[in-house]
Amino acid sequence: MNNNIFYKITACSLPQIFLCDTANIKPPYIHFKRQAQEYIFYYIHSGELHIREDRREYLLTEGDYILLDPEFEHEGLSATRCSFTYIHFTLDGVEMLPDRDIKNAITANMANTTKSHDNQNSPEKNNCNNTPFMLPLFPKTGHIDVNRLAAEFNLTLSKLLESIHDMTLNSYLMSSLLCELFAMLSLNYRRSLAHSIAADSRAGGYVITLRHYLSANYNEEIDSAKLEEMFHCNFDYLNRVFKKETGDTIFSTLSHIRIRNAKKYLATGLYTCNEVATKCGFHDAYYFSKVFKKLAGCTPTEYRKNMN
Repeated sequence: MNNNIFYKITACSLPQIFLCDTANIKPPYIHFKRQAQEYIFYYIHSGELHIREDRREYLLTEGDYILLDPEFEHEGLSATRCSFTYIHFTLDGVEMLPDRDIKNAITANMANTTKSHDNQNSPEKNNCNNTPFMLPLFPKTGHIDVNRLAAEFNLTLSKLLESIHDMTLNSYLMSSLLCELFAMLSLNYRRSLAHSIAADSRAGGYVITLRHYLSANYNEEIDSAKLEEMFHCNFDYLNRVFKKETGDTIFSTLSHIRIRNAKKYLATGLYTCNEVATKCGFHDAYYFSKVFKKLAGCTPTEYRKNMN
């Protein structure tokens, strides 16, 4: 969700819904350019919708949503087949935020959830604006994952569509259902963030364990197949997360560890270059010399002479 925009619902009042229905469009129809006076929520049931708002382009497909802002013009960009639900509403107290610091703020909030629940009866906590990150906060656009939440989201959306056509139901019910949708969008984002944090944690664990392994076993033969067997995951993935965390690849790091230890052996003057190569996991003396010169700036022989 990089460079995304977030909306924080800080109002204590309910939204007012003006229009709500499902539309089915097909070529040659293209949505006209306009700047609405209210917020517009789109949820895609099937097909795709290609639109632009404030110089940002969005290609929405099944399961995607977007909240269009009355501050900006929006327009369709291409003729597509699409089935979507639209909700036009007004609501005071909607704050638009850039994504910087959002992840950290929500992460900190999740870590303090228990403390917040313990203090929920405090008068200070009852002010809806005092704990903004506990209120609905969600990306401008996103995807509702195909899971239990998606089923609940679609059910609530169906209830809202039914209520808008049933004049016996009051506007409070419709507004409450829309607030429930906002809460689900917030929960959807928090869950995806939690999964992302867990994945980062697992990746970080891989990196720490792998660095320890390389440092302790640099004298052994180490290849991608061996690492895959050890860590029970694809080597390309392992190498990718390792480089993301350390700035270097696995085998480049291994080469540095081997040459660093080779220098220690050479400095003693007790071993030949071939013996040092073997002790440091190189089974080819020529390749050892090549790697050593690349990383140390001189050959193993030159290094040993300089040290003795």
